[in-house]
Amino acid sequence: MKFKKMRVSWTEIFERWSETVEKYLIRTVVLGVLLLVVAQALALDEPANFYMGFSQLLDREAAEFNRQYPEARSVNAPLSAFATVSVRLNKFSALEKAKLLVNGKEVTDFRHPQVTVKVNSGDVISVDGSFYTHQLEFEIVGGTDNIAVPKINAKIEVEGDSASFAPVEVLQK
Repeated sequence: MKFKKMRVSWTEIFERWSETVEKYLIRTVVLGVLLLVVAQALALDEPANFYMGFSQLLDREAAEFNRQYPEARSVNAPLSAFATVSVRLNKFSALEKAKLLVNGKEVTDFRHPQVTVKVNSGDVISVDGSFYTHQLEFEIVGGTDNIAVPKINAKIEVEGDSASFAPVEVLQK
């Protein structure tokens, strides 16, 4: 029995190979889309969402613990380069037209009697009460541990104008 030599050109080999690759590539894309849809559907399901957000839950519990028991915080924990300051409006429950400014830019208003803002060292916290003709008093009532200035209980008064607290000083290690 004699075998005939079959001549196969490189183009035929390439075409067969490309058809095979194309077939598997299409299957992979379709499978990936299906897996994406299933993962999104699972993310909407409450039990799966609980397990996916478990690390966020742990972070939230740690933050709440630190808020309730500040004496248990690590003394050697690095201080942040930024800080937060809480400013309270005294004698009024809300003044929508009174604005809190950081470095001359409006950050928030006093729709609530107390607001908290993120600040950096050197920032100037000001209050614009120019809309109101009566005397308004604002007080620093809180802040992160790394705030040196302005001190808690620092107060400013405005009467139809603006006033500023001392420039922020953030302690850094």
